[in-house]
Amino acid sequence: MAEQGRWFKLWVTAPSDPDLGSLSLEDFGRWCILGTYIKTHGTDGKVEVPIPCPPLQNLLRVCDSEQLVNVLKKMPNCDVHEKQNSVTDASVTLSVEWRNWSKYQRDNSLERVRKFRKVKRSKKRREESKSKKRKESSEAELTEPTQLHESPPTKLVELAFQSERLTITVEQDAKLAGVYPHVDRQQAYREAELWLVAKDTTRKNHFAFARNWLAKIPSPGAKKSRAEEQTARNVEAAQRFRARVDGVDG
Repeated sequence: MAEQGRWFKLWVTAPSDPDLGSLSLEDFGRWCILGTYIKTHGTDGKVEVPIPCPPLQNLLRVCDSEQLVNVLKKMPNCDVHEKQNSVTDASVTLSVEWRNWSKYQRDNSLERVRKFRKVKRSKKRREESKSKKRKESSEAELTEPTQLHESPPTKLVELAFQSERLTITVEQDAKLAGVYPHVDRQQAYREAELWLVAKDTTRKNHFAFARNWLAKIPSPGAKKSRAEEQTARNVEAAQRFRARVDGVDG
């Protein structure tokens, strides 16, 4: 069965081919026409040419069968064999075979397209499978009952003092009581709160602020500084002087 192809490949290296280069321009044209004839009427580069063959003779611009045979035998890369009639011993047909036909003329694009489509289908199926799995996973998450994770109960912190700008826990108050037992801490906390309000400020570390505040309150048995002792003596002297002045006036 003929290939019934629509094309005949003429490679760009044909003009530089040494065998084709030895042909005349007329024979080179015949070589190209012969290729199209084999493509149309032959199979895998082989064609049977009956003798005489007016259609091929007209295509190759030859006058008779003898000239046709000579032209075909002149074509490079073509093997021409005459098949003799066993009864009359006359030439009946010519078997023309174009060497390396499958290498230069076979259409390999179909196989490449098949491989490309196979890879593309495989890739598409993988993507569809992944998309389906993601969709099923998403639907499963939506259908599953929502599990409420109960947070652990928050430990309640007992407060010894709480105001807008100062908060002291019971634990912190106990630590301050161990260091400053002489201080009325509740009163000190209120005074510290008033100071913060008056200054319109806050403190990040309430415990450190309260500790510094309590540290400024002197204990009853604490030794007075020299300035404090001098101030006390001056006050006593002023009181005695005032008493004497009042006695004289009386």
